[in-house]
Amino acid sequence: MGQLDFLTMSAKKPKKTRKKPDFAGDVFRSQLRTLREQRGWTQQDLAKEVLVTRPVIATYEQGVALPPLPVLQRLASALQVSLDTLVLGQQRVEDSIDDPKLLELFQRADRLHYRTKAVLLEVIEAILLKEEQEGRLLQSKVA
Repeated sequence: MGQLDFLTMSAKKPKKTRKKPDFAGDVFRSQLRTLREQRGWTQQDLAKEVLVTRPVIATYEQGVALPPLPVLQRLASALQVSLDTLVLGQQRVEDSIDDPKLLELFQRADRLHYRTKAVLLEVIEAILLKEEQEGRLLQSKVA
């Protein structure tokens, strides 16, 4: 039962506060803006890339509307990320490794026995450390 209002001697129901639901749309609007800004693009620049108007991009970034699938695909393509990254904020390994052969080797290595993996990791870390010390390690790419 709610609180008792002593002035009117009637029971008041407690106010219900509505919590904004946490769903993929919130992640999407945040990701869209972040990825756009990382590329130094305005909303107009992105709109031009995906064949929509600037106000449409603004409604997506404000969470007022969600784009249809074809527009989502064009947004992901323009921003050079997967749909998973754009909509859910989950970056896949495939999105972060450019070299297809290296990606395939890492995928195969992931199935190794844990002891063999440990040795492989030590070897990779040693190579990377040496390259870093000699200044030959390339800068990582922007997400």
